[in-house]
Amino acid sequence: MVLERDHAGEDGWAETYAERLDRAVAAWAEPGVWQGDIDLGFMAMPAPELASVVVKEMAVHGWDVARATGQDFRASEALGALVLDVVERHGATYREYDGFADPVPVPDGASAFERAIALSGRDPAWR
Repeated sequence: MVLERDHAGEDGWAETYAERLDRAVAAWAEPGVWQGDIDLGFMAMPAPELASVVVKEMAVHGWDVARATGQDFRASEALGALVLDVVERHGATYREYDGFADPVPVPDGASAFERAIALSGRDPAWR
């Protein structure tokens, strides 16, 4: 996977990101967007499925940033279950494009979110 551009290396990246998130939240607030497929340019995906992938991206990368900066990341049981479901269904594709590493073992009793993090190739115990 080759990154064409380092958005976070540009001046004003945080403000630009916040603006894009605001636009995305507004777009997803429209009831009609949840119907049908969304064309991604290289494939189409049912709108609810794409929304679940976006939530997974925000949660997993939010965890990455939190842990890299010495903070905790808390996820509700519902969020953990959703992220785990997405990781289980799409994990092979993410691994194919080097988006996920090999799964990491987790202890018995791990939460759904911890299992999702581990299935994405991250160590839930990493600090």
